[in-house]
Amino acid sequence: MTDHVTVGSDTARRMQHLSRRACLRMLGGGLGLASLALASACAPAAPQPAPATAAPPPPTAAAKPAEAAKPTEAAKPAEAPKPAEAAKPAAPATTAPAAPPAAAAPAKPGGKTLVMGMWQEIPILNTPMTAEGGNVVSGTKLTLRGLLFTDEKGAFEGELAEQVPTPQNGGISADGKTITYKLRKGVTWPDGKPVTSADVRYTWEAVMKPDNKVGTRYGYEAISAVDTPDEQTAVVRFKQPFASWAILFDVMLPSHILAQESDFNASKFHQQPVGFGPFKVTENIKGDHITYEAFDGYWKGRPKIDRLFIRYFGSTDAMVQALKAKEVDLTWSTPLPNIPELKPLESQGITTLVQPGTGAERYVFNGDHKQVPLFADKDLRMALSLAVNRKTIVDGLLFGLTTIARGDWDNTPWENKELKLVEYNPDQAKQILDRLGWKPGSDGIRVKDGQRLAFTHTTTSGTQLRENVQLLIQQNFKDVGAEMTIKNERSSQLFGSYSSGGIWARGEYQMGGWSQGISLPDPDISARYLTKEIPSDANPAGASQYRYSNPDVDTLFGQAAAELDPEKRKAVFFKIQELMREEYEFIWLYNTTASWGMQTRVKNFDQTVKAPFGGFHWRAEAWDLA
Repeated sequence: MTDHVTVGSDTARRMQHLSRRACLRMLGGGLGLASLALASACAPAAPQPAPATAAPPPPTAAAKPAEAAKPTEAAKPAEAPKPAEAAKPAAPATTAPAAPPAAAAPAKPGGKTLVMGMWQEIPILNTPMTAEGGNVVSGTKLTLRGLLFTDEKGAFEGELAEQVPTPQNGGISADGKTITYKLRKGVTWPDGKPVTSADVRYTWEAVMKPDNKVGTRYGYEAISAVDTPDEQTAVVRFKQPFASWAILFDVMLPSHILAQESDFNASKFHQQPVGFGPFKVTENIKGDHITYEAFDGYWKGRPKIDRLFIRYFGSTDAMVQALKAKEVDLTWSTPLPNIPELKPLESQGITTLVQPGTGAERYVFNGDHKQVPLFADKDLRMALSLAVNRKTIVDGLLFGLTTIARGDWDNTPWENKELKLVEYNPDQAKQILDRLGWKPGSDGIRVKDGQRLAFTHTTTSGTQLRENVQLLIQQNFKDVGAEMTIKNERSSQLFGSYSSGGIWARGEYQMGGWSQGISLPDPDISARYLTKEIPSDANPAGASQYRYSNPDVDTLFGQAAAELDPEKRKAVFFKIQELMREEYEFIWLYNTTASWGMQTRVKNFDQTVKAPFGGFHWRAEAWDLA
């Protein structure tokens, strides 16, 4: 069953997870003066980490994850506050707490076990089978690697391939349609079998097989053939020049294992993959934990730690508390509001790492206007975008640790910085809504032709930051006469594939909220936007969770894919960003960060966090424990 998040009504409880400073700054930034009652509700939580403890004992048995809460009806926003209480935002979303997993990190005598806490489950460990990013990409690439990887500057480098193909080394043909990879000798799968060009060809065939329920076939469908003249050479032939060829084959599938499977889609490989990366997956208990063991035969050398134990928590708060108690060594995607409370704990062996990322948190209008006719009007979308006070979010909730987002290419060489940030202008928003015929009703919510300006908003449950952002934006919308009802779900339900009933993929949302980034040094993320990538019964492998469609943008992405000149290609991406801005299909909020809490005994992890386009899989073989 899925988790639905409902909206409560108690003001003090609603802001209990914010520090006093965050509350006062947030309220001063755009929601009026803070009342004494609210200020007292925002009293700072005194951090009291438990004393250092010994390494967790080996488990007796893996505990079963707690049963998911049954869905409840999505609650409507609280009634409009009285004039004297106008400064108070709406009531918070509260989530039925999930019991933290009881399994402890396995330990072997003399071995080094690093424990990583996560608030969001990794639902699958094979990226070709999903359009999801984030921890799925890194969780997969700890074990599954591909032809290329990235270096410390964010440029492509060879992994299975000895080097990155170029025209100079003979790897790229004069017409740009043929890419030749020379494979590294001595790379093996954990069972000792060599990784060969047959695996490259099989990976392409597996992605393209119609019956295989992959996340997307973007780029692979542009290939006409993969030739294997010998075991160490793979020749990829494209139907026409494809500028983003380097993003393909970023994971390799073992032909000698998967080709023997009777049902590719049901294979346990997708939960416990076999790769030639630095770690092997030895256990994956859904909703509880994943155990990785060091791969002795990794071609770069055996990892310094013996095992990595990823432990799931029911919420961000539970994860951070586990770090304070030193039950975990690292906390993934630590919410920025928690960074200030962790910073003073350096003397107690706890520190933080925050690095600008290449992703952005955004609110998404479901682009299928047959599913959500309300959002078919561009001017209405513009009005709602103008109603959002992004500065309050960045300064009040995020302590100024990040910046307001411009779009999907922020903090990359392809960001069009000439585009102005969308301003906060509720007066203009009201004027637009008035002009469109949306008139305020008796409760302040606008009505047009008998329809209320009302819609639901969905994001991941169990993340206090996202829930607090929802509350602020819910109030922003209410201030201009729009009613947003909060209806949150578990991430595994949201990010599932079309075939598995994923909410984003099927468009079963009105307005959604999540973050995505660029995980490889190439600007082509067109699978998110192309009309042909909208998932359906006829196209279950489509990757466009936005369900966005614009023929002009489709054409520009096609031009970018065929343009081999970097500067000309960059200009095309600038134009794409201009067109998207004009449509207001997205409410860009803030740029995400690589933010971690960790024990100071963890060594070399800072290099992972600093690597452009890295993800937490980057140079994982170098991590160590003091």
